[in-house]
Amino acid sequence: MLDHDDDDRSPFLTIDEAAKLLRINRRTLDNLRWNGQGPPARRHGGRIVYHRKSVLDWSERRCTRTPASHETSKAPPCARGNGGTEHTGYDRPATSPPASSVEREP
Repeated sequence: MLDHDDDDRSPFLTIDEAAKLLRINRRTLDNLRWNGQGPPARRHGGRIVYHRKSVLDWSERRCTRTPASHETSKAPPCARGNGGTEHTGYDRPATSPPASSVEREP
C-alpha cells in the first residue's frame, strides 16, 4: 500500500504537479517540453517527471527585467541580480545546431 505522505516528500513532480508549481497550464508545459524550451524532464518507466530543483532553477533563469514604467513598484528584483540577461542556451530552438567552442581550420 502506498503512503500518500511519501508522495509529498518526493523530489519528483508529475507533469500536472510541475505545471501547478510554475502556475502554468499543463498544455503550456507540454508545448515547452516538445519545443525544447521547458525545464529538463526525465522518463521513469513510461511516466514523464520533473525534478523539483530543476524546475525551480529553470524558472529562475527566466527572470526578466522590470519595464521602466514599473521600476518604482515594491516588487523584489530578480534574485540573480543580472536582470535575466545572462544567456544560458536553454532558449535555443531544439533544431539549431550546437555552437562549437573549437574553431575548425579549412
